[in-house]
Amino acid sequence: ANRIVSLLHQNADLNKARFIGITGPPGAGKSTLSNALVTCLRKRGEKAALILVDPASPLTGGAILGDRLRLPGHSGDDGVFIRSMSNRGHLGGLSPTTAGVATLMQAAGFKRVIIETVGTGQAETEIAGLADTVVLVLVPGLGDDIQLMKAGIMEIADVFAVNKSDRDGAALLASELKMSQTVSSSDGFTPEVILTSALSGDGVDSLLDAIDRHYAHLEQSGLIKVTRKKRIQTQLNGALQGLFRNALAGIASEDLSQVNCQLEQCILDPYSAAETLWNLIIANGKGGK
Repeated sequence: ANRIVSLLHQNADLNKARFIGITGPPGAGKSTLSNALVTCLRKRGEKAALILVDPASPLTGGAILGDRLRLPGHSGDDGVFIRSMSNRGHLGGLSPTTAGVATLMQAAGFKRVIIETVGTGQAETEIAGLADTVVLVLVPGLGDDIQLMKAGIMEIADVFAVNKSDRDGAALLASELKMSQTVSSSDGFTPEVILTSALSGDGVDSLLDAIDRHYAHLEQSGLIKVTRKKRIQTQLNGALQGLFRNALAGIASEDLSQVNCQLEQCILDPYSAAETLWNLIIANGKGGK
């Protein structure tokens, strides 16, 4: 699989695809809104790929991956590809393989790749390193939480979508968001705030237009090159983490048990134990050469 992705990266056409990140707290309607964006793109004659990341159980490691069952309307449509995947316990809102799957979608000819993260907290901002445009989906009822979130995920948003706009408080939330964005970001772009209702489709066209305006800004300002460099770095970091996980899994079970035993008996502290495991990984690597 890694070899396939490597070959695809040599294809210059990959840079023509747009990655759109959809993130936000649980219950904000991210999946429904992502599906509505796909519907909107199809009406405009564009193909779209949708990657949905589900959280894995911290106990069993399993994930339901039922998003495709909840997103009707695209069955049998060759212009739509939907892929659900587990985050495999990976922090940051994505899966270790999300970037690779997105690359495959580009190579398959999808010019729009929508990536929906798991329900995020302030620290789960990895999508900012992968997507060209990040849409933060919020719903009425957050109130003062906006100020609490501002130091985290709020800062990565390129577009705000106030979903479930038929609820009380939607207009107030949109107003608060606009007030918080009175000063342009460091790249000279002020994120737009769009009211949407994913179920009815209201505002989805406007949201897609706002996404396109942000992308146009990236192209006109030359920042698209910076965005793509961040994407490459994100993919590199993910590949390194994958190699480390595989190397750790390659340590002999008896060696790992011995280190754990010494750790439990306080013969080793966590840092010394980590260093011991690291040395074992290096030794295994040298032995394999």
